[in-house]
Amino acid sequence: MKILLFFALVFFSWGNHWVLAQKQAFGADTTLARQWYQQALTLKQKGSADSAQILLEKAAAIYQKNKLWRQQINCSNEITRVLLMQGKYEVALQNALVALHESKIKLKKANLVVADALHVMGIVHYYRGNYDQAMQFYQQALQLKLALLGDTHPNLSSSYNNIGIIYYRKGDYEQALEYYQKDLQVCLKKNGDNRVSIGASYGNIGNVYFDKGDYEQALTYTQLALKFKQEALGEFHPDLANTYNSLGNIYSSKGELDKALEYNFKALHLWLPAFGEAHPNVAAAYNNIGTIYEEKGEYEKAAEYYQKNLQILLQSFDENHPDLASVYHNLGTVYTKQKNFELALQNLQKAWQIRRKSLGEVHDDVAESYFGIGNVYFTQGDYDKALEYYQTNLQILLQSIGQKSPNLAAAYNALGAAYLGKSSYTAALRYYQKAMVANVVTFQDTLLTSNPTLAHQASIYLDGNYLLSSLQAKGIILEMQFAQSHALPDLQQAYRIYCSADTLMARIQQAYTRENDKVAFTHRTRQVYQAALGVSMQLHRVTQEPDYLNKAFYFAERGKAIVLSATLAEAKAKTFAGIADSLLLKDQQLRTQIADYSQQVAQELVQADSAGSNNKLQKYQTLLFTAHRQQENLISKLEKKYPQYYNLKYRPNTIDFTQIQKLLDDKTAMLEYVVGDTLLQIFTLTRQSFKVQSLTIDSTFRRKIAAFRHAILSQDAALYQQTAFSLSKILLPSLLPKSIQQLLIIPDGELTTLPFEALLTQNHKKRANSYLMHQYTISYAYSARLLFERLTQPDENSGKQLLALAPVFADSGTNAMVDTNYSLLVQNSDSTVRKSIVSSVRKNQAESNPNDITRGWLRNGQYVSPLLASIREVESIALRFQQRGNTAKVYLYNQAREEQLKSGEVENYNYLHLATHGFVNESYPELSGLLLAQDSTAQEDGILYMGEIYNLRLKAELVTLSACETGLGKLASGEGIIGLTRAFLYAGARNMVVSFWKVPDESTAELMENFYAALLSGKDKAQALQIAKRKMAKQRKYHPPFYWAPFVLVGK
Repeated sequence: MKILLFFALVFFSWGNHWVLAQKQAFGADTTLARQWYQQALTLKQKGSADSAQILLEKAAAIYQKNKLWRQQINCSNEITRVLLMQGKYEVALQNALVALHESKIKLKKANLVVADALHVMGIVHYYRGNYDQAMQFYQQALQLKLALLGDTHPNLSSSYNNIGIIYYRKGDYEQALEYYQKDLQVCLKKNGDNRVSIGASYGNIGNVYFDKGDYEQALTYTQLALKFKQEALGEFHPDLANTYNSLGNIYSSKGELDKALEYNFKALHLWLPAFGEAHPNVAAAYNNIGTIYEEKGEYEKAAEYYQKNLQILLQSFDENHPDLASVYHNLGTVYTKQKNFELALQNLQKAWQIRRKSLGEVHDDVAESYFGIGNVYFTQGDYDKALEYYQTNLQILLQSIGQKSPNLAAAYNALGAAYLGKSSYTAALRYYQKAMVANVVTFQDTLLTSNPTLAHQASIYLDGNYLLSSLQAKGIILEMQFAQSHALPDLQQAYRIYCSADTLMARIQQAYTRENDKVAFTHRTRQVYQAALGVSMQLHRVTQEPDYLNKAFYFAERGKAIVLSATLAEAKAKTFAGIADSLLLKDQQLRTQIADYSQQVAQELVQADSAGSNNKLQKYQTLLFTAHRQQENLISKLEKKYPQYYNLKYRPNTIDFTQIQKLLDDKTAMLEYVVGDTLLQIFTLTRQSFKVQSLTIDSTFRRKIAAFRHAILSQDAALYQQTAFSLSKILLPSLLPKSIQQLLIIPDGELTTLPFEALLTQNHKKRANSYLMHQYTISYAYSARLLFERLTQPDENSGKQLLALAPVFADSGTNAMVDTNYSLLVQNSDSTVRKSIVSSVRKNQAESNPNDITRGWLRNGQYVSPLLASIREVESIALRFQQRGNTAKVYLYNQAREEQLKSGEVENYNYLHLATHGFVNESYPELSGLLLAQDSTAQEDGILYMGEIYNLRLKAELVTLSACETGLGKLASGEGIIGLTRAFLYAGARNMVVSFWKVPDESTAELMENFYAALLSGKDKAQALQIAKRKMAKQRKYHPPFYWAPFVLVGK
């Protein structure tokens, strides 16, 4: 993908001295012209090109009338600049030609106005993509300035800057850097306020380092550029968009895609009002947004933005402009990934032709075209043809960018992949080794058994994701070689490679600042950790060394909920690091803002087709961008000012299985699952033993899981019998000690929403005591690491204090949906609630059969289904608490409001019970939530969204979500479910009871009453839930698992 960069060119006018003299000679009219000219420069600096042009034309007319040729030509030069700002390149060219011609005729001797006319002509050719002609005019202007001013004058800055840009565009980065440095030195010596010029210089230097692949240097210089520009221009000047655009490109290349997307949208939102839709800068923003969506795998959306870019550029440039080549190339890459190979080749070859014509053969953009075409053939499986193009790409890069570069690493990786496709393992390894040499600054070893040392920060790599690809591929090849040769050194070397990859992945993830980017990265890390686990298991089988078994468990854990663990560790670090209350308050305020703005952005994206939505979307994206930047600055301040916070936050958070063993009693076993593409690993841990079982699986395994869930929901007894027993045989270790009575389940992948309690241990129709719940009490955890932290927490020693909320929705005060909520829920195509609305429109459905009401259904139109059984539920539970001398507070009907949970009161309760409607949005988890009392006059909207849950302050031993699908959410590979459970755990819940599907109101109330009755009688939480489920299963009407299986315990 080609990223487009537009630069803040520094242009200067040379009229101040002669303007003072004209006032005396010509009087009022020229004084007015002078005022118009100065006002025009101010407007131009503010980005108001149209208004500036009007004033400049009026001033030029007065100067022409008075035959003040220098002043008139100077105005003409500025008019050309504002025409360029507006994207009117043909008109700008004609204007510049006239100005240059007149300067040579009417100004007899060489002067700065002539130099500026030459310089402006260079700018016009630059924008038209004629780089050689632009360079000729820039050089003529520079020589004239040097003759008139000497070699240290501030007015040389613009020439140095723009010559540097031409070298940059032509791929000569060393020459570009030399001229940018000259420009910077001149800018730093100038007197007066020249922060914009300094910022532009820093930004252009950053662009060079970016294309050289030194992202850290690029980031440093580009952040300096932003600082200087903001100081001079404020927050909303369109010239800042260049810098935001560049920062977005840097973050994108570092793999921080969500963060990059925010920066690119920020650039777009500054450019659009300044220049309008049909401007090349806006096109650049569309292009870069498209590249991010392509990286995220959203190819349709990427193509949509590329097409927007193309349509604008076709109106602005001729057909051979280099920027058109970039968009053709990007369209080609996305078509390749969509496997539309014919269209891909058409676009890629068109880009290649334009680039060769405008840039010559030896240019990294031309190399990129060869690389893209090679990718088409590689994806088609034509590895020989791919190798031809990959080799040409490599040879050009070696000539144009040197020996150390991410692009060079990518070229070697591609060659390695092609040879791997041909099963030429040695050649593939050789190229992957070269990729690492090209990527790691201090690594030069081409010996295939060598790997870069990555354990300390001094090891500098250019592109972490490319380096991870190299390491991962080497590991895969060595494992494949071992399968053929059975040579132990191959397997041992693969193991060492995966250990290096583990260190690298930790460094990459630690550098990310946005949780969404960290979670997205776990999809990549999961693949590596599963491969590492497999190699460790093979080494254990071959060598019988226990260390490899320990390492297999380590890799299994590294692939589970690592972001959640880090997030919880950071929250704990803030508590124990002695941070000032004022800073903690600021952090809390920013977190609240970010949650609110994230929810609003998601809401506007859902409603993207409604009137006025785009303006709102832009507003909330801007607010979210600002809040994120403020939060990053605050976190950076905390890490520097409070070393203990930094140490606690980044302290290695790994455990050995023996640490967990010590916490297990003789009746408890922990089962941890790792679900791969073709292999299921089951780690079984008891107080006395640790075993790992590896099972081969295929697509039928996943189909069984889906069929099992479907059978429960549809109450298909035959299908349930078949799948429940079959899955039990697969998922339950056959050699569990008979003494085991409790299972601690750590699921993975599709297993995260499977209620193990409903598995069958016997294959017969009479299932009275065949459910797994009859044999074991069961609870769940995200990872063994989080389970360990929970098991080491002291049990509650204070009394039990209950806070229970049940909106009931039985009257118009609480069940009439607030309009904004109704609109959102209806348009949310992925949420359960919308399906419920559509289904519930059937007249009087809810009233006709109260037993059909579930805690996730809306009744009709804009009214919420009443949950009448929830009244009995919470009152019964509260009474049981009070009868045992405990505190219980209940909010019913319109008192069960969002404000009750956001107030400080909630911290006074260690049991929180919410009986209401729940809803889940897998596409936009931010829009998942719990419905509370609806009140259009309240400040809150009556929905407790996921982001708001994160910011609650709980001290809860148990949170029970007596609502629908509260255990569901977006399944993130390697991280688990992103949903309400995770949010409550972060907010301070130690244990949770949540549901896996839509639960009936009546049966839910009965199950909850039984659960709390057992809990308050002295049973632990898992036992209490087991007792409640058994009681339900004994009743004829509630015997099917549909009624009792959805609720599970997360925790201890």
